[in-house]
Amino acid sequence: MTKTCWQIADNYEENKGYPIASWFRQMAMESKRLGDIKGYKLNSLHWWYWLSSLYGESWRRALIVLMGIIFVFAVLYTQSNFQVCPIEKSNVPGNEQKPCEIRTLNLSEAGRHSLATATFQNIEYRKPFTGWSELWIILEKIFAPLQAALLALAIRRKFMR
Repeated sequence: MTKTCWQIADNYEENKGYPIASWFRQMAMESKRLGDIKGYKLNSLHWWYWLSSLYGESWRRALIVLMGIIFVFAVLYTQSNFQVCPIEKSNVPGNEQKPCEIRTLNLSEAGRHSLATATFQNIEYRKPFTGWSELWIILEKIFAPLQAALLALAIRRKFMR
């Protein structure tokens, strides 16, 4: 069935029937995914591709998953310790600068940190203090750009038609 759906999708695409070709492409990918242990094989790329963007066809799903990634990492940052230093430096004599402190981030700070991490921005005044917080940053720097690329692919496919 997978091969037949791909052939039909190619035929519709050649004849400028992009919405129907898209539907048959989804059906081909879905039949491949469902063939893997009833569709729930978590270590299969087909399953993750389906979950994250409906095979690159749904920009809404890709956007929701991207926002979910940013939110989940923000919540993880509220549970991890960071070294937070004051943003402004005081040069006025007698006015001492507050020292850096080790603490967890509140949800607002964590959200900004998650968004900055997802877009590869370096934050000089907020640094990970534990191995866990460093691991969360590394994982977000992997997953958020991948999901953003799937979002870009889905948007591109939407405008190709």
